[in-house]
Amino acid sequence: MKLRGSARRFGTLALLLLAPIFARPAHAFGPVAESALATRLARALPPAAGWTAAYDGLLALELDRRLEAETADPETFDDVHRFEAAAPAANLESAAGAAGTSGGAAAEFGSAAAALRSAFASPDPAALAAPLARLVSAACDLADPFLTSAPDAEEVAGARAAFSEDFDSAAFDSLACGVIDTVDPATGAVALAAASAAQRSLVEQAAITGDDATLSRLRAERLRASLELAVAAARRAWALSAGAPGPGFRAAPSIWPNPARGAVRVAFALAAAGPARIEVLDVTGRMRIARELGARAAGAQSVVLDAASLDALPAGTYFVRVHTREALRAVRLVRVAH
Repeated sequence: MKLRGSARRFGTLALLLLAPIFARPAHAFGPVAESALATRLARALPPAAGWTAAYDGLLALELDRRLEAETADPETFDDVHRFEAAAPAANLESAAGAAGTSGGAAAEFGSAAAALRSAFASPDPAALAAPLARLVSAACDLADPFLTSAPDAEEVAGARAAFSEDFDSAAFDSLACGVIDTVDPATGAVALAAASAAQRSLVEQAAITGDDATLSRLRAERLRASLELAVAAARRAWALSAGAPGPGFRAAPSIWPNPARGAVRVAFALAAAGPARIEVLDVTGRMRIARELGARAAGAQSVVLDAASLDALPAGTYFVRVHTREALRAVRLVRVAH
């Protein structure tokens, strides 16, 4: 196996060295490619989501955990990684089956996007690591011409390995990825799969002729497309994470967790840019916490009320209010005893 770029951790490197013995024929690209794509995806998250470089290690650990589990038992995960672009309706229909056993990479991508939407409500950005890893893995699968075409089609010997196992991290880091508007994960996944499957004959021809330049170009194009789709799906998940629309807001405030003991994340989305303020009141209307949020851009917002402030409040029911120039919205918060 030929790799350009270093593996994330010793555990991943060991798995790479053992790959000829413990093959993962159903999995697209390699751990180094997944890691690079995951890092770029995390960097594209809205700053309000709370993700920083300090959490990158958690994302690497989650990717390693998935790799180790799938390497030990590849057949269990085979269906999760495939999606036949020529028969998308049948693939998506099978998603009604048990999670993780059917539905293919497109269903996995949609499920990962939904999990990311829920994780955005958490006050702890570490909750984003697992769904981000799932989103990246599924996006890589959907970018693989071999995993998105008929599984029983005759395959040129060595073409799959030539396409997916050689990864130039420097070239990937320099890719200029376009910006896609937020997209429905199911629609985007099917479109990516179809575009990938259409490249299979070109990949196999390049492998037959030893055309490394073409293989490199096709690989970069597919990885760029997978990153663009993953970023678009993540942005959509963020935009939807704050709940149902309300006057003056693109979405009414929501709180997670609720009921709560420690810190909570208050998510909301503003209809227009402007100053905002957050308040916590008890049931008598007494102001217990007030925080100026300053000027905020239009769109999804996320504010963490830290445990130190909330722990001073007795257990009971409170109202968290978000003020903007145009409107006032409130949501109920239940504090439980430690």
